[in-house]
Amino acid sequence: MAHTKLYPSYLITGASSGIGYSLALEFAKRARDANVPLALAITARREEALNDLRTAILDVYLACVVVVKQLDVTAGIDVIRACISECHEVMGPIHCFVVNAGVSARMREIGRDDNFADETVVIQTNLLGSMATVDAAVRYIKQHGINQRDPGAHIVGMSSVNGSLLSLRGSSYCVSKAALNTYLRILALETRSDNIAVTILKPGFIDTPISQHIARRPFMITPERGAELMAYHIARKSSEAFIPGWPWVVLARLLSWAPGWLTIWMAKRNRTESESFGSVIGGGNKKAE
Repeated sequence: MAHTKLYPSYLITGASSGIGYSLALEFAKRARDANVPLALAITARREEALNDLRTAILDVYLACVVVVKQLDVTAGIDVIRACISECHEVMGPIHCFVVNAGVSARMREIGRDDNFADETVVIQTNLLGSMATVDAAVRYIKQHGINQRDPGAHIVGMSSVNGSLLSLRGSSYCVSKAALNTYLRILALETRSDNIAVTILKPGFIDTPISQHIARRPFMITPERGAELMAYHIARKSSEAFIPGWPWVVLARLLSWAPGWLTIWMAKRNRTESESFGSVIGGGNKKAE
């Protein structure tokens, strides 16, 4: 990725750990190497962890402007709008929003387990929280004319391979990511003539704290490698991208062509493995991000 394609400013939700944390550091590294200005707004529920990230960012690139804001994306759209406004007051125009905050419940079989309340938390955070963040970001972009000035505006949604591939006992997580994909595709159509890029990132297994409890993590990559690939696709303004591309692109394509009986057979075959793997055909059970 050419460093000249870096945006001068980013706001990242769910930045206290995992993907959000690594991506913030990756942006800082690229700005340092290119010797260009960079402003990062890092948000999450855990302010102490955000302060640790701020220190890590400044260790990488001392010239970076870092704004720390505590934010729970389920607190309502007014809270999110206020957070964006406060960040704008400190760092100026925000060109790229990385909508990354997300959670996952314990594995649950539909109609069998009692913890249905866990399902609502996943939907409220991963889907409704993300939708509210996107809505607030798009309004901010248009109100401040961010999309009318160079280098434009960009909405990046953190989906998952689980939005495309089935996962046993992970229905709410899969539904939240599949629905987010649809929402962002609609956004891309609505903003097509508004100079607002939309990117859907679909990571597979990445070696972050939220996935370390999973016994089997096929095709796993490091968070640093994941962040490099994500930054690359953000710079390219890719519409959708699996992270990494291999083998998830191929698996998703093959399984979309698979006959129904094959999908059912694979589900039955892997049923006994779902406790350790959390998956029928990719993806897995993830905790708070």
